[in-house]
Amino acid sequence: MRNLIILAFSVTIILASCKTDFEINDDWKDITVVYGLLNAHETTHYLRIQKAFLGEESAYLMAQHSDSILYSQDLSQYIRMEEWKNGNKKKTFYFTIEYLDKDTGMFATGNHHVYKTTGALDPDAEYRFFIDRPNLNTVSSRTKLISTFIINKPYTSPMEKIAFHSTDPYKVEWKSSAGGRVYNLEIDFHFLEITATDTTLRTLVWNNFSTVISPSLTEGQLLSMDIAGTSFQSFVKSQLANNPNEANILKRIVCEESLDFHFYSGDDNLYTYMQISQPSTGIVQEKPAFTNIENGIGLFASRYDQSINGKTLSDRTLDSLSTGSYTPHLKFATSAQTINYWSTH
Repeated sequence: MRNLIILAFSVTIILASCKTDFEINDDWKDITVVYGLLNAHETTHYLRIQKAFLGEESAYLMAQHSDSILYSQDLSQYIRMEEWKNGNKKKTFYFTIEYLDKDTGMFATGNHHVYKTTGALDPDAEYRFFIDRPNLNTVSSRTKLISTFIINKPYTSPMEKIAFHSTDPYKVEWKSSAGGRVYNLEIDFHFLEITATDTTLRTLVWNNFSTVISPSLTEGQLLSMDIAGTSFQSFVKSQLANNPNEANILKRIVCEESLDFHFYSGDDNLYTYMQISQPSTGIVQEKPAFTNIENGIGLFASRYDQSINGKTLSDRTLDSLSTGSYTPHLKFATSAQTINYWSTH
């Protein structure tokens, strides 16, 4: 039994059964693996470039050696990204290597690196990257960008307070961006933990929402998500359960600017990759591979993020945290106590 491993952000292990007199391994060849997600909202951009590998040993043993999955050579001199608009090349970006610490695990941690470039991106342009190593076919791909979209709710007005206090849902609503296919939401919840000696700002990240898919890639498709208030209470309870310092906490105070809503969008290629990369749940486990890399494998796609920050929870929601059925034991202040704290601090 031999294993062919293609290492990306996720790893697919292909196991093949064979007769003992049949040689499954082909001659080794260089297969470049590239992953990059451009974001018009950012000015620093990364490519992860590594290699597929073939070997006789256990896949788990081979993965412990960095030279199995990473090129030992600095490839930055061969990498470039071009900005194209209206049929004309406008700009060229060049990359440098950046070494990163990697958490210990199944895969090698030594020599872990990515390639980085900086500069503003034009949302109306197309971006093409190239890896031109001597005596090898050029590895390349291209992507258009997705960019800003309209968020209808939550409102930007400070007058709106977010109601997460009952089974009645709070509706989050936005319009799709041109080229945007897949959307996710993340909400940050900010509060203070007060002890006899200190006050600590805490943030809980709520991100287990369902993915929303736009029915088309045209701009302005109305999209929404309903969030039940009880799900917020349940989330807070689950995050603060079994806190080893609970006995030391005298009171929790919700911050006045208590909620940040973060919206993340991805293009059609990213959506397709996400769909194919999900675990199979049916009888047929094998899935087709997806790549949009020429002379290599991987993904080069576009994403975008934007936020509505500093939203305030409603008085009834504050009271639900304090005295409701989900979190009364967590020492959240009532709405009256919370508003008094805001006015005096």
